Amino acid sequence: MNLTVPEIVTSHNYEYLKTLVDRGANDWPGAKYIKRIDGRYIDLAVLQNRTDQHLEIGYTVERHLCDNDYVIFNRQPSLHKMSLMGHKVKVLPF
Repeated sequence: MNLTVPEIVTSHNYEYLKTLVDRGANDWPGAKYIKRIDGRYIDLAVLQNRTDQHLEIGYTVERHLCDNDYVIFNRQPSLHKMSLMGHKVKVLPF
């Protein structure tokens, strides 16, 4: 639940992201932060008022990493493109 993916709120994913924000930062899958258009972050782990969870089109939600997300890993110590590996995420229950 420490790894997050930034996802911009659109009319197509508004309801999905709203459920993740309502779930909060302590339940998986959920969301940790809301980034407003003016650049301010709202931390959902320490949020006191439920009215501060307001979402608008254009906000960015930092949601938890979920199944079928893609990540890129780098094999150390090399830093060139041929050592980068892409993986599809499968979240395990532990």
